[in-house]
Amino acid sequence: MARVLAVQNTQNHAKAGVMFRESLAPDARHAQACVTPVDGTQFLTRIETSGKTTSAKTGADPGKLPYWVKLVRTGNTFSGFESADGAQWRLIGSTNVAMSAQVYVGLTTSSH
Repeated sequence: MARVLAVQNTQNHAKAGVMFRESLAPDARHAQACVTPVDGTQFLTRIETSGKTTSAKTGADPGKLPYWVKLVRTGNTFSGFESADGAQWRLIGSTNVAMSAQVYVGLTTSSH
């Protein structure tokens, strides 16, 4: 879970949030819940190594900051959530990503 205070608008898809990654390789499988300065929150996933990253978003509160994001793993099911106050959570998206039990977890940023 992370409270994103600000994201500089370097590009509409610049982002900050939390991520699970299978490895540190640039093409690794991953799941991410993040906030962008224009599009609002997104749930991003890459289900296959070297595959395409897909995006889900609710369209709620685009560009509103600060904002909360949370990423939950249950087995191979990853779910991203958003919250304006850190108390009431709304699902952004959920999908299955086959990852080993040991993964990298942390904060993520991108200027895109």
